[in-house]
Amino acid sequence: MIGRHISGRILLLVLMESFLLFGGVLLAAWVHFDFSWEKTVSFGVIPKALFITAVCQVVLYYSDLYALKGKKNLRETFLSFFQAMGLSYVVLALFYFLIPELIIGRGIGVLSFIFLFLLLILWRNTFDLFLVSPQMKEKVLIVGTGEMAARIAREILNDPGCGLFIEGFVSPEGEEIGRSIINPSVLGAVEELHSVVAAHRIDRIVVALDQRRQALPVREILRCKLEGVKVQEGTNLLEQISGKISVKELRPSWIIFSEGFHRTAFLNQVKRVVDLVFSGIFLLVLWPLMLAVALAIKMDSRGPVFYRQERVGQWGKNFTLLKFRSMRGDAEADGPQWATESDARVTRVGRVIRKLRLDELPQLVNVLKGHMSLVGPRPERPEFVFRLREKIPFYDQRHSVKPGITGWAQVKFMYSNTIEDSLEKLEYDLFYIKNMSIPLDLLIIFQTVKVVLLGRGAL
Repeated sequence: MIGRHISGRILLLVLMESFLLFGGVLLAAWVHFDFSWEKTVSFGVIPKALFITAVCQVVLYYSDLYALKGKKNLRETFLSFFQAMGLSYVVLALFYFLIPELIIGRGIGVLSFIFLFLLLILWRNTFDLFLVSPQMKEKVLIVGTGEMAARIAREILNDPGCGLFIEGFVSPEGEEIGRSIINPSVLGAVEELHSVVAAHRIDRIVVALDQRRQALPVREILRCKLEGVKVQEGTNLLEQISGKISVKELRPSWIIFSEGFHRTAFLNQVKRVVDLVFSGIFLLVLWPLMLAVALAIKMDSRGPVFYRQERVGQWGKNFTLLKFRSMRGDAEADGPQWATESDARVTRVGRVIRKLRLDELPQLVNVLKGHMSLVGPRPERPEFVFRLREKIPFYDQRHSVKPGITGWAQVKFMYSNTIEDSLEKLEYDLFYIKNMSIPLDLLIIFQTVKVVLLGRGAL
C-alpha cells in the first residue's frame, strides 16, 4: 500500500497544510467581503479555494518542502516558502489566463498570499520544533553492535522525520559497554536487556544481531514485548525508513515468508493496461517534441538519431532497447562501459537531453511492444549483468518483473556506474518488487517528474 512509503509525519504535514491553505483562502475571502460568510459562499469561493490548495500543494512538493531533513532556521523557512508561494501564484496566473472562470479576484488573491504565507511559516516552525524534539519521538534500543546495527543507526540519524530517537545499543559482548557506535553508545549486554529497557523507558526494540554468530536473547525480548514494548526485526525497520532492502542481510527464507513479492494476475493485467494507455497517450502528445529532439541530434553530430542497445528484460530474456543517441557514434569503440560524470563521449545535444531524460522517450515503443513497463527496475546490459550477478547476491531477482522507463531506484538514488552503486540500486529495486502496486507506480511517476524538473541523478 502507498501508506507504507510515506511516513506518518509527512502525512500529518500535508493534511495540516492543506487545511491551512484552504482555510487561509476562505479567511481572505471572508475579510474581503466585510466578514460576511453569506457573501463569501455566494461568490463561489469554496471550489476556487480547493483549486488554489491543490496547486500550492503540488508546488510545495516540487519545491522539496516535504523532504524532512531536520529543523530549518526562521530565515531558511521564510525564503523557502516565499519562493514556493511566489511560484504558486505564477502557476495560478497561467491557469487563470487559460481558464478565466477559475479567477478568484485580485483583492482576495493579495489577502490570500499574506494569510497563507504567515500561516505556513508559523505552522512549519512549530512543526520543526516537534520534528527534532526527542520527547516527541519513540525511544529505540538496538540489539546488536555490528554492521547491520550501525547501518540502521545511520539511517535513523539521517532521517529526522522518521519519528525515532536512538537511545543506545545492547551488545552480545559485555566488554563493549560504554563504547560509542555512530553516536549513541552501548548501554549494556543482551542479558541485561530488560533492565536497560526499563531504566531508559524504551518504546521499541530493534533486533539487528549478526544471525550467523550471535544468539537471539529470546527470553529477554519476550518479556519486554509482553510488557508492551514494540519489537521489530532490523531488516524490516531498514526497509521502512530507507525504502530499500538490505542485500547483505537478506536470506532466501525472508523472501519466502515475508509479506510481498507476490503479484496477482489481476495486478499484472491492470499494469499492462496502464502501460498501453499511457504510453500511447504520451507518444501522441509528445511526438512534436520527439521530432525536435531528432532534428537537433542530426544537426549536432554524425550518426543515427536512435541508439539501439541489447538489454536484459524479464526472466533474463534479452530485448533491443530504443533511445535517442546522446553520445558520439564511436562511443563504444573500445567495448561496453558505464557512463561517467562529465563523460567526454556525450554530445552537446546529448548532455541536454540526458539532463531532461528526453533520451528515454523512444522507450515508450518498448513499452507498447511489451518488453518494458512504464515503472520497474531499469534494464541493464547483458555484459554488465554477467559481472553483477557474480558479485552481488540476489541480483537476478530484479529480472522477475518487467524493466521500466523509470523506477523506485531512479527517484531515490543517483546513476550507478560502480559495483557498489549497483548493489545499493538493487536494494531499491528489491523494495519495489516486494511492494509493487499501482499506487506505488503512481507515486514513482509523480516523483519522476520532480526528479526531471530538479535535474537530479542524470549524467
